[in-house]
Amino acid sequence: MDGNIPAGVKRYALYLLIMAGLGGLIYGIDVGVIAAALPYIERTSTFTQDEIGWIVGMALPMYFGFRDAYMESLRPGYGDAYVEALTGLTPSWTFWALIVTIFVGGLLGGLVGTKILKKHFVKAGMA
Repeated sequence: MDGNIPAGVKRYALYLLIMAGLGGLIYGIDVGVIAAALPYIERTSTFTQDEIGWIVGMALPMYFGFRDAYMESLRPGYGDAYVEALTGLTPSWTFWALIVTIFVGGLLGGLVGTKILKKHFVKAGMA
């Protein structure tokens, strides 16, 4: 590759990174909700600990050594077109892009939250 990336591709990549960052903000909220709900789910359902783990972290096999088996497990339910599209949209490097954008999104969310709630922190004697 010669390094000349078309402007349309650059815009699309920037769009994807921004959406992933916003997804990171939402993911952080989701993790909090799931963490709070897990004790209730464990008490009221018949799922085992392993089954709950797979439900909560079901996208992780795409990146940690089980990619082919995971994609093949999706094929009967979703079809060939879906699996091929998902495989094309999630090359292995997207894991690191996802981690970076989640981290940056979390930092931005913390900064925005701090700015918005600063007067409350001052009033409570925390800032």
